Amino acid sequence: MAMMFLSNWLTQFGKACQFPIACKYLSQDAVYLGGDSELTQTLRCHGAVIVRLNYGGDHYVLLTEQEGEQVSMFDPYFRKRPFIQEDIALIDSEPFKRNRIVTIERLNAKQKDGLYALGPKEGREAILLFNQNTRLTEEKTIEYFI
Repeated sequence: MAMMFLSNWLTQFGKACQFPIACKYLSQDAVYLGGDSELTQTLRCHGAVIVRLNYGGDHYVLLTEQEGEQVSMFDPYFRKRPFIQEDIALIDSEPFKRNRIVTIERLNAKQKDGLYALGPKEGREAILLFNQNTRLTEEKTIEYFI
């Protein structure tokens, strides 16, 4: 309920205050990365995604970018020690962009106790966030060939 409320509140705040934010709430089967998923499309269009996943229990992170099979995220948990898992990287040189890089495979994992796993589909949820001024759309990206 809190994620749904936050999504709706931010969207309505944007409309009422002419603040360029738009949000969309997703749950269950719609929350995955890869192919033509809404999460992947959001990251490609310069948006960000808040997801609930596992980090020793329910935890929320901000996905900021996808490059190939790697996803950049900002995790609010401070961590100094590197991860022992090879598919999770700790980044300390880009505090305004990301502080972790995790593979799509790890994020899409369905097990409830996997580190940074989105977990079982029935418990997944996400909020897509867009800055309306910088959002890439078809109108802004269509190329004409002569």
